[in-house]
Amino acid sequence: MAVPTDITSVSKIPKKVIMAVAEGHHSEKIILDLLNVIITSCVINVVCTSSKGVCAHSQAFIQTDTELRYMVDGISVHIHEGLSSQGLGLDWTEENMGFANPIRFEPPVIDFGEQAVGMPHLERVLVQNPSSEVSITLHSISGRTVHFQCSFFEDKILSPGGNTSFDIVFLARQEGSVENTLHIHTSVGHFKYQVFGVGIANPYKLRPFLGAKIPLNTNYATVLSLHNPHSSSLQVTEMYSSGGDLHLELPTGEKDGPKRIWEIAPHETKSVMRLNFMGREENNHTAFVRIKTNSSKNNEYLILPMEVEVTKVPGIYAHAGVLDFGTLRTHDAPESLRLNLINSGPKSVHVTSIESIPANTAIHVEFRPMKLAADISRFTTVAFITFTASKAISPKQWSGKILVKTKSSSYKLSVPYSANVLHG
Repeated sequence: MAVPTDITSVSKIPKKVIMAVAEGHHSEKIILDLLNVIITSCVINVVCTSSKGVCAHSQAFIQTDTELRYMVDGISVHIHEGLSSQGLGLDWTEENMGFANPIRFEPPVIDFGEQAVGMPHLERVLVQNPSSEVSITLHSISGRTVHFQCSFFEDKILSPGGNTSFDIVFLARQEGSVENTLHIHTSVGHFKYQVFGVGIANPYKLRPFLGAKIPLNTNYATVLSLHNPHSSSLQVTEMYSSGGDLHLELPTGEKDGPKRIWEIAPHETKSVMRLNFMGREENNHTAFVRIKTNSSKNNEYLILPMEVEVTKVPGIYAHAGVLDFGTLRTHDAPESLRLNLINSGPKSVHVTSIESIPANTAIHVEFRPMKLAADISRFTTVAFITFTASKAISPKQWSGKILVKTKSSSYKLSVPYSANVLHG
């Protein structure tokens, strides 16, 4: 089969080429190390350790001249680094301490303000030892949130009058306010550090891929679509995945292709990548997709988490963690999505009803009772779920759950749905 002249197959690219963007300024190296930690660890409640040398098997598609090229390994990372608006001050809790004011944080708290979902923002915290006599050992940082990630301290030992720093990244996964307390463990006590942020809508209409649950040895596949909010064409230039179980595929199914595949006309939405997660191990998995476009400023990237639970428990499972109808205007035509299910049990089950919970006049379910065969090799369409924006008068109607019932009480499933409605 003939290959178009603007498509080139790339099997291997030298690592020094892939990593070239990361070379140079020392602060860029710190950001590279930190985001590598984010891409390989999803929850900060695992004690942060040194991020240097972190690596993960990854995939990449990069635009070069007129083509898209496929790579494996070698992620170069930059994210927006900002300055906190907070002033200087003190913040600690006096637990197991023998003297007052043993450590200082600048700023005393961090408020990240409003940040778009999927667009990371970094702030740096300065840690000072005001004592003229006592050294302080910094043991660990811990917390309980997926929205905030941290690096380890640049230096573990604070000599008298010395200082060090650590970085915190706010990566909003949802719209709304979030806050968390980081716990900093040292040789002179346990300190609490407050962080705040507000997630707002992503201008590219991107959302994390959360809530998927699949049987062991099956795949979770979805499409990544990107909206162009600008008045000029938008070009995706790079896309990476973390982890060996999340695979990226161009919409064509090929490893390489012309760059027009990633060119999006003004105010249009286009599918730019297929994501395929392979459920090879029973566990809760988190992976990340990182995207860069020609409109990115100050080395900003889009970073989308994907969370998939892989289980051995027999049951019925949906092809998507959320039925996402996207952004609709009240005068738009109704939007319909397929509800595809798979049965991992030992025998067929009878699907008896599918309904919206709570009842919603904006949701219509087209369904007939049917038998769902025991087959983990393919999904079966059991219903069409239609959302009509003109009937969604209240924001309460923009989200809910689709409840699937069967004759077996142990085989029941609920699938969240969501829509964003613009009036006018």
